[in-house]
Amino acid sequence: MLITIVIVVLSMLVLILMLRPLQRRFSVQPRYLFEYLIFLRYPILCALTLILLPLIATTLLPTFIANLFIVDDWMGLAIITALGILCSWVIMFTGGLIIVGAPQRFDLRPLEQPEASETRAEASPNPSFIRRIIAPIRDPIIKFIVSLNRIIVDTVCLLWEQPRPTREDRPALKFRHFRRLWWYDFRENFNYLAILFPVLLVWSLLMNLYDQATLGFWLVVAAITAGIIIAFLVGLLVLTLQLLMLLLMQWGCAKLRDTKIWIGLQQRLDEAKLAEVDMHKIPGVREVVDSFRQGYINPNEKPYETPFTHRRAIFLFLIVGLMYGIGYTLLNPGQPNFLTYHTPPLAYFIVLITLAALILPSLSYYFDRYRVPMVFFITIIYIISYYMPGVDHYYEFTAAPTLSASSTPPIETPKEVVTAWNRHYSADQHPVMVVVTASGGGIKAAAWTAHVLGELRRDPDLGQAFAESITLVSTVSGGSVGGMYVLDQYRQPDLPLDKAVNQAGQSSLNAIAWGMAYPDLLRTMDPFNWLVDKTNDRGAAAEHAWRAQFGQEPSTLLMWPQTVEKQWQPLQVFNTTIAETGQRLLLSPIEIRSPFTITNSARAQNFITLYEGCDLSVVTAARLSATFPYVTPIARPLATETCAHGPQTRYHLADGGYYDNFGVVTAVEFLSALTPQVYKKEFNREKILLVQIRASPLEDVEARSASADGFIYASLGPGLTALQVQTATQIGRNDLELALLQQNWARDGVTIESVVFELRKEVALSWHLSAQEKQDIAQEFTEPRNQKNLARLKQFWGITNLTTASP
Repeated sequence: MLITIVIVVLSMLVLILMLRPLQRRFSVQPRYLFEYLIFLRYPILCALTLILLPLIATTLLPTFIANLFIVDDWMGLAIITALGILCSWVIMFTGGLIIVGAPQRFDLRPLEQPEASETRAEASPNPSFIRRIIAPIRDPIIKFIVSLNRIIVDTVCLLWEQPRPTREDRPALKFRHFRRLWWYDFRENFNYLAILFPVLLVWSLLMNLYDQATLGFWLVVAAITAGIIIAFLVGLLVLTLQLLMLLLMQWGCAKLRDTKIWIGLQQRLDEAKLAEVDMHKIPGVREVVDSFRQGYINPNEKPYETPFTHRRAIFLFLIVGLMYGIGYTLLNPGQPNFLTYHTPPLAYFIVLITLAALILPSLSYYFDRYRVPMVFFITIIYIISYYMPGVDHYYEFTAAPTLSASSTPPIETPKEVVTAWNRHYSADQHPVMVVVTASGGGIKAAAWTAHVLGELRRDPDLGQAFAESITLVSTVSGGSVGGMYVLDQYRQPDLPLDKAVNQAGQSSLNAIAWGMAYPDLLRTMDPFNWLVDKTNDRGAAAEHAWRAQFGQEPSTLLMWPQTVEKQWQPLQVFNTTIAETGQRLLLSPIEIRSPFTITNSARAQNFITLYEGCDLSVVTAARLSATFPYVTPIARPLATETCAHGPQTRYHLADGGYYDNFGVVTAVEFLSALTPQVYKKEFNREKILLVQIRASPLEDVEARSASADGFIYASLGPGLTALQVQTATQIGRNDLELALLQQNWARDGVTIESVVFELRKEVALSWHLSAQEKQDIAQEFTEPRNQKNLARLKQFWGITNLTTASP
């Protein structure tokens, strides 16, 4: 923590030092600089975001975004370093562009321009340390670039059938101009100081999370060095492309002036000169035209000698847009490749900061003249984009499978589920029916769910008989992802649940971050869905990451009855919440209705009745159940024409944890619909084991001390209270319903025993786990409280001679 604060303070000092080149260039006096701060707010905000991100992640939001800074791949570290440097360069460029144009655009006091920087640089008796280092290789590099440019010029002239420009016609090709462009401009525009604070950011993450990384010290140094070299080469490429575009524009304009179309157009303009003059005489026309030109068009501008020009800004937009489009294609998680594997999640957030550093200052530079607040403008655009027809987040149904001809009766109710299980395993072999509930909690819930079920499967006293006795798995949010991988292994012989543990712990944060940086960002700027498919968003990206973990094609909800005909597989119910009504929607192939629910508004909706005739992939069902707030979007079905109730049932589905984050309510309703009389008489059993898998301890609710922060509760008290009440009411309701169920079934001689396995380690919720966090989850099962509950489970199972649980 202390190291983080020190690094952030140093980074802030570096940010202040980064203003020194601007001060040298424009002779900025401190009292005049404050006049420009309001117009520089977005570059400064982007710089502060880049610098303070480690501090925010590790102190304010450790369980949500701290794992962004877990980089255990040297290539990923190099990519982060390079992107951080390029991001700082963009921030410096947009800031300098605003300072150059602010006097003309906003009628501010012009900053005094010193004499030519080249002369000042040559007259400097004490060159900088970096300049002394680079001096031996500077001239060869410049000569190489000049030679390369001459080849390009000759090629372009040959293709356009133009004579090669003379020395007088090509002032930008002179050696001294290249010196300004490739040495002075690179030093001032790209700025070597801009390298320091992204590197400090990387150092900060390593100092905070170095114990979680698998990289050695020298590999870290090599990765950072490689990132700096990559950033230098990319920056050089960008400056090269800017120069080439300026040359092509200059030659293109010269070529266009010689065409018959341009000559004819010029003649018509000359003929209409009188009308043009009369137009300018209209009151207000000239003022409007001048207001658009001020700060953008400078007749004395020398684009080859001035680094901060709007021509270069346009070309920078084009180049960054091209690179952004390439990233959209190459980093798509739906098409895994080398880059998608090695690009860390933090890289996508740096991409977002870079785009913000380009777009926001550009918009504010235009609208600040008219005193239009950017926040208001962006909010209006965002709202309008989502009010356009068809703009939303969607998921897709799959075609319902063709039912095979069989004498087996359909499985549509809880009783029929237990009947199908009883056909596979008799009461003599499996006298205890097991019902499992898995709570929400992001990736830690997914990994903990798979680990607990895997440990119970490996236990020498329980073994495969326990796994075969599981009838129902009611899952919520992250537990749905872990349960999905576990139940998929039931299609394999010998139930290799160790594979499910590895699958559930794999990161999907890369895919989600890609979805935020690409399709979701483009969606706000493309309300007509011309660039992005309707179903392509960060939720779909998470599905791609989860689907990639399967060794075979994932099953669908309605494929479960056919699977059960061949071999037993527990029924998984994915709990979701309907955003419009607040009801639960149970994604499963059966209908579960509680006999105690009185009003229809309190009943849980069932997928097979609400969307009759439609099917859903288990991966999509897990994604809908695990709609973590703002991490994955609340989505609705793309189309329901093939379903019974039509488009009026196209509800938005939110995380199942809003209603019940533990999955207990669905398990209680499943057993209530079964009734104890049927269970005892028809299935000849008298025991039911309820295994509750919780990704967070409930004792923490009672252990919290009172807060003395009056301001927080005076301003945010209602919202904080609502959040706390949600968890407290769910716990109280679940305990009460479970106690009543146990009491009711005990009257008929059926015993229901509840055993809880809790994860108390502080593990991140985000969809990325460090190696240390995976070890913590694995060791948590061996903690005394969980071993004590395991002993209770075995005792209820009927095991008297207990053996030591496997580590």
